[in-house]
Amino acid sequence: MKNQLQFYKDIHISELKRKSEIDNSINFPTTLLTLLLGGGFYLFRKENIDFTNGNILSYLIILGGIFFLLSIISAIIFLSRMYLNRFRKYKYLPCSLDLMNRENELYHHFFNFYKETKVKNPKESAIKDADDEFQKNLLNYYIEFGTHNQLVNDGRIKDFYWSRKILILAIIFLAITALLTLLN
Repeated sequence: MKNQLQFYKDIHISELKRKSEIDNSINFPTTLLTLLLGGGFYLFRKENIDFTNGNILSYLIILGGIFFLLSIISAIIFLSRMYLNRFRKYKYLPCSLDLMNRENELYHHFFNFYKETKVKNPKESAIKDADDEFQKNLLNYYIEFGTHNQLVNDGRIKDFYWSRKILILAIIFLAITALLTLLN
């Protein structure tokens, strides 16, 4: 039981560390997004684009701008979901006082039970059984919370992956649109 408890405790702790690593990984995409927005605003200024002649390049520039804008909005949505934990909360162990109260509650339950059933050494039996039951409770906490946190982290990683892919698309759309603007 002790090895099993330690195993699930390690999983729970590793998912909380993974949460911090995911939180720290948002800096680069945010910086890239800011630069892309700045580049987009610079590229789509009135003096850079002449839409009065109505040639095919003007329409391609507009189309490129629309695709760029859609990709930026999509990237913002995925980065927001990632940053806000996919709108889900992480689960943590109860505070130390609650855990201690639970342990005392288990002890008193078993002590009263063994006292009523007239078991020899009710105190020792109650301590042993309360400890065993408390270890089971902890194991259940670690399994439940570790699983929940892992699912949240996996979803956040998927959102991060998609936001990076979409940001690469935004770079491509911006570059193509910039080339078309130069040709116009």
